[in-house]
Amino acid sequence: MRETTRVAAAAVLAIIVLMPSVATATVAKRTAVVVPTQLNGFFPHREDWQHELDLWLGDRLRMVQFSVAGEEMLSPGEARCFDADCLAAVAKAHSLDVVVAARVINDQQDLTTFHLMVRMLFKGASGETPAMRERQAKCPNCSLSAVREQLVVLEGAALANTPPAEPMDRQPAPPIKSAPPLSVMPSIEYGDRFSRQQRLVFKSVGVTVGAVGLLAIVQGFVELHHQGDIVVQNGMRYERETGTAQAALFTVGAVLAVGGGALAVLGWTPLKRSKHHLTIAPSGAGAQLRGAF
Repeated sequence: MRETTRVAAAAVLAIIVLMPSVATATVAKRTAVVVPTQLNGFFPHREDWQHELDLWLGDRLRMVQFSVAGEEMLSPGEARCFDADCLAAVAKAHSLDVVVAARVINDQQDLTTFHLMVRMLFKGASGETPAMRERQAKCPNCSLSAVREQLVVLEGAALANTPPAEPMDRQPAPPIKSAPPLSVMPSIEYGDRFSRQQRLVFKSVGVTVGAVGLLAIVQGFVELHHQGDIVVQNGMRYERETGTAQAALFTVGAVLAVGGGALAVLGWTPLKRSKHHLTIAPSGAGAQLRGAF
């Protein structure tokens, strides 16, 4: 009887010990991957932005017990996926339960407004059509920290299948009455006729040619100084005549100096620019600069 009791107690103890492991193994079966976030528009340090956003999206999934695979498992084509069919193919190819893709567009025409979108594809059970959820938001004049927080909010809303909630710390700015244009600036000149490489060539060639011209002029003065010198050669005395050499050196030197100077000025001086009419007018929360191109 005691032996039976001991066996039963050992069995109960084993069940108690193994239950967390079984539960953990069951949760770990939910796998996901975050496709590299697509950044459209101007982003300083683009790779840093992408890495930061991907890291936060992955951490949000780990908070709800997803096993998030690294993006290195994706092929170059899969890493650019954003439409439903492509995301479904990624989920099927790698046996993933969830595939997350995000896109951030920097709209600098509207106070550096960021347009955010998160898509989440659920593979579903065998034979079922994959389900896709999409959440969008607009983040006016946001920093990197505000963009990543809003992206995580959108991801959580897609995961819970609820509408996205507004962040608690962001309040809408009070409306500003629009005003008529302050002033219309006269035509200004804008836009280089020559590229930066062309101007560098002008500078280099101009300095070189100008230096050669100055050396020729200096040599002309040297020849002028030796005009009429007595030279003894083979026992004969000669009076040195440098008039022809002076004329040639001064002429060539002047031409080269003027040409080199012109090229150097062309390379250094701001060039004429094409004309545009600009108008400054306040609109929304700041002034707008409009041009007729």
